[in-house]
Amino acid sequence: MDEPPGNPGRFIRFTSKVPAATVLPGLFFSKLVGVGQIEPLPAAQLPEQMRALDPQLAFAPLSRIGWKEQFAILVGERSLVVGCRMPYPGWVAFKPAILEVLGVLKEAQIVTRVHRHSLKYIDLLNTGDDDAEALRRLNVSVRVGSHTIASENTALRSELKRGPFLQAVQVASRAVVQQEGVGTRTGALIDVDTLAIAELEPAEFFANLPSSLEDLHTANKQMFFECLTEYGLSLLEPKYD
Repeated sequence: MDEPPGNPGRFIRFTSKVPAATVLPGLFFSKLVGVGQIEPLPAAQLPEQMRALDPQLAFAPLSRIGWKEQFAILVGERSLVVGCRMPYPGWVAFKPAILEVLGVLKEAQIVTRVHRHSLKYIDLLNTGDDDAEALRRLNVSVRVGSHTIASENTALRSELKRGPFLQAVQVASRAVVQQEGVGTRTGALIDVDTLAIAELEPAEFFANLPSSLEDLHTANKQMFFECLTEYGLSLLEPKYD
């Protein structure tokens, strides 16, 4: 395995001339092949004024658009997410999908400033509710007072500044997720969100997009594997280029 196996997402926040949620869905339908139905999300039910005043809601996606059965596009008034459904088709398929979707955003010419962009992978290791087994696979060391955590249900979140990126890393010995077409799964969680927080002009952002995507992917992949012990890594049957 030369990259994380879990489902990823690409997220950007921006300032635009007009609310992106009113413009982009129609453009995606006209520009992208294989676009499906638009599904309103809960944040769309809230008044625009309320969303604008709440930092947690200002960038919330308002609608979800299915695309090619593999991908989902989430559109907010000042945000855009390209997500990937399971099974993950790999970076070789996901990167071109991101570039195609953001190519439509570029053509729309509504972005006046990009504030941040990120790449996130969420992975669930097949450990069930066995916390001791999960902690054997996770490369974390936690003490509470004089007690070293070794077999207890444990969750940890950290924000790490690494090079040009901020990486929000969450690990948990036991998490329950619901996956479409798969059902409920329980296991150890590794959630790595690699963020590039920088104020960029649209021309600079789009010109550097292919290389910045590779940089984000490399940093995310490196952190994912660092979150595993040698034992945990061996169970994934890794292979290296």
